[in-house]
Amino acid sequence: MARLVAIEPRLLDIMQAIETPNDPDFDRYFISSHLDYLTHALARLADLEAMPGPIYTVGLSVGGAVALALAANCPDRVQQAVAYAPLLRIDGEDRRRYANLSGPLDISESGWDPSLRFPVGALTAADRFGSSVVLSPESLGTLQLVPTFLVLTENEDAADIKTNQDFFSKIGGEANGHQYHFYPASDLVPHPMVDPTEVSQGMSNRFWQSLYQETFRFLTTGQVDRANLSNLEQNPDLPAVPPAN
Repeated sequence: MARLVAIEPRLLDIMQAIETPNDPDFDRYFISSHLDYLTHALARLADLEAMPGPIYTVGLSVGGAVALALAANCPDRVQQAVAYAPLLRIDGEDRRRYANLSGPLDISESGWDPSLRFPVGALTAADRFGSSVVLSPESLGTLQLVPTFLVLTENEDAADIKTNQDFFSKIGGEANGHQYHFYPASDLVPHPMVDPTEVSQGMSNRFWQSLYQETFRFLTTGQVDRANLSNLEQNPDLPAVPPAN
C-alpha cells in the first residue's frame, strides 16, 4: 500500500527563490525583512542626534552585524565599531540551507538557552542581512575607513568563521588600523562570549572581564593587547570590570 507524504507545497518555489541569484520571488516568501535591522538601528542613532561627542557601535552575533552595518551607513557619525562573533553568514552550509528553506514556514527552535525559542526565519533574515548589507561592496569600502575590532572564537556554532575572516581581510585588516582576536578552541569561549552567565555548548567565557578591558582600550586608543584577552587576571592599568552579580 502506497503511503502519501504531505510536504509544504511552496517548498520547491522557496528553494528556487533562495538558490537563484536576485530571484524576484525572494521577498515574496521571506516577509521578515532583513532590512528592518538597519532601519531600527538608524532610528536609535537619530535619537542620539543631539548628543555631543563620538558614537561607537558594539554588538554580539546579529548585533555585531548591525553594529558594522550602522558604521558603514553612518561613517561620519560612528567613530569605531566592535563586533563580537558577528553573524554575517550562518555557520555550516547544511545549517544555512536549512535555515533558508525553513525560514518562511513558521518553524521555531531553541537557541543556546533551551528555555527560549525563536523563529528560524530570524536566522534567515540575519543571514540575508549579513550577506547583502554588511558584505556589500559599498559597506566593505566604507568600513575600510572605520576602525573595527573583530573578535571570533574557534568554538563557533552560529556565525561562519571563514566569512568573518574574509570580511576582516576585505576591510584592510591590521594594516588599515583594524584589530582582531581569535580565541582558540582551548580557551573554551562560546559564541555568546560577552555575558559570563550565558552557557553554550557547556561553555561560558571566563575571560569576559579582560574582553571588556580590551574593548575599552580599543575605543579609547585604537589598540588591543591580545595577550590580555586570554588572561583571567585583569590589567591593573585599565579600569577594573566588576564581577557579574
